[in-house]
Amino acid sequence: MTLTLWQMILSHVLTIMLLVAQMVLSLTPEVTPQAPRQTLKPILYLPSITQPAFIQIGRLVRGPYGRGSDFNVRALITSTLSLPIYQTTIRVTAYASPNNPFGILTTTTFLPVLFPGQADGFRVIFKDGWPNIGEIKAEVISWTTVTTQTYLTPSFIFTPAHSSIYGTYVAGMILNDTGITLTNIAIATWSLYDSSPDRDVSTVTLLTPNQVITFSHILGEEMPLNSIRVGIQGIATP
Repeated sequence: MTLTLWQMILSHVLTIMLLVAQMVLSLTPEVTPQAPRQTLKPILYLPSITQPAFIQIGRLVRGPYGRGSDFNVRALITSTLSLPIYQTTIRVTAYASPNNPFGILTTTTFLPVLFPGQADGFRVIFKDGWPNIGEIKAEVISWTTVTTQTYLTPSFIFTPAHSSIYGTYVAGMILNDTGITLTNIAIATWSLYDSSPDRDVSTVTLLTPNQVITFSHILGEEMPLNSIRVGIQGIATP
């Protein structure tokens, strides 16, 4: 076989191989280069307020303080947590108009501890707020369930003895039935009646086991006697 014949055979073989390669390429899907995939980082959304779900602030009672231009805000506050809550701080924001704050005040509850199932209260007074204040917003901004002291509530009874245009007189009796000596006993009397911004808080230094003492408070407005609330807490001695 001559060299020319071999060249012709080789040429036909190469032609066939090229046709087969073109057919294979035509059947292979085109792969488009992909951009490097970016790893998405998780986004953490934090609440815009610190009001815990287990602390409830009741209806805000509001109005002028006495006959002046000061504006008073008060409310009942309760907790559904199974633990006592200490150092509860409330922030109250007053608005003269939407998005136009008149002022911001912070306060604490009348009593040092917010016990489960027990009601407490708070009050703030905005200087010269009447009649400029419109909307009111209140929220709990700090609290703790940790303390180095133990607070107990002794038994007590109280009687709103008299109410007139000069004020409401409240008398009560406390029995230390905790079995432990109590110190710094806080006694708070208040009302959420619409016309009454007042409250009275006093402190008894020492209360030994089974000791009985009396107390009296005066609220500066006339009010229904069934609107009055009293709370008492003391610190247990080691």
